[in-house]
Amino acid sequence: MEYWVPWGETEVFFEAPPELSATIPSAQPLPEENLLARLSKLPRAPFLFIDYLPPPQAYQAILERVAETDATVYVASWRLGPEKQAEAVAALEQLERKPPIAPIKELRQERRPIDQAVLIYHGTSRLLLQKVINNPSDYLSWLIKHHGAPSLDAPSTMVHRVELSYDSRGVIQRALVEDEEQAPPSQPFNSVIVSPGGTPFDSTFYLTAQSIIIAAEACSEKTSILSVSECRDGFGPPDFVRRLYDIIKSGEETAPTPDEGPYSLIAERLADVLRRIRVYLVTALPRSLTQILLGLKSYDTIQEGFTQLLRLHGKSQRLLLIREGLHTDLTNSQTC
Repeated sequence: MEYWVPWGETEVFFEAPPELSATIPSAQPLPEENLLARLSKLPRAPFLFIDYLPPPQAYQAILERVAETDATVYVASWRLGPEKQAEAVAALEQLERKPPIAPIKELRQERRPIDQAVLIYHGTSRLLLQKVINNPSDYLSWLIKHHGAPSLDAPSTMVHRVELSYDSRGVIQRALVEDEEQAPPSQPFNSVIVSPGGTPFDSTFYLTAQSIIIAAEACSEKTSILSVSECRDGFGPPDFVRRLYDIIKSGEETAPTPDEGPYSLIAERLADVLRRIRVYLVTALPRSLTQILLGLKSYDTIQEGFTQLLRLHGKSQRLLLIREGLHTDLTNSQTC
């Protein structure tokens, strides 16, 4: 049987034996009336913070609602890289109805007290930050500190959260507000094949690393991960690459803290995954660099990588195939 996986602007496939049990996460769209009903539970706060993950269409209904108030929207973009704030704001500015939108670094110019705010983020952002951030107030403080307004603090701000799950097209599948809880993680699989989701989500290894960390939520220490990612723009931000190399070279085991920025945080979380779980790569990155920098075995084709999974776990293994690794919240997925 053939299974297809996003790769850059196209897809690649591998052939699996019929006895292999492949699980593909899926989720049903959340009707807009259900989304609006959940949003109606929120107070009309003067500030809205978006921890942005593309595409912008996912925020359309929310921004239309906020446009009816005098609230200001501030945008962070650590998932893409803090230097991408302007691009994130520009993407949201293309939506038809919206309130004033600015990058979060401009918060330093804000004269109004930040007594109450709404924070919106993707569910996979929570998975990436769960060992560092304990509540929405801490989350907002971390965003403000590491996105260009370090002199500000938000411990006294009443923060109301909106946790969204949506796919790479912006189709919302779930919205949690206030104290609603997410489901527990799924049971571990023998192997996981994960793609960040194709262009632009697999453009750098920094984005790929996030998808590996998220996929690890479905893994035990006996699970193997095969990451399929073009990485046509290389490894990503130099600060991330340097920190990851230093951790792997030294063998240090440090737990990330709120004092660290996103590049160090992702580097440390990925290093922890690599210590516990076998990870292989299918990537356009040179094999010599992935071996030297990451200590990981890489393959030129997904079929080669899948053959390694067969050697390790056999033809009847339980395989999880994640086609949109940056957007797949494994606490919000059904299987098909």
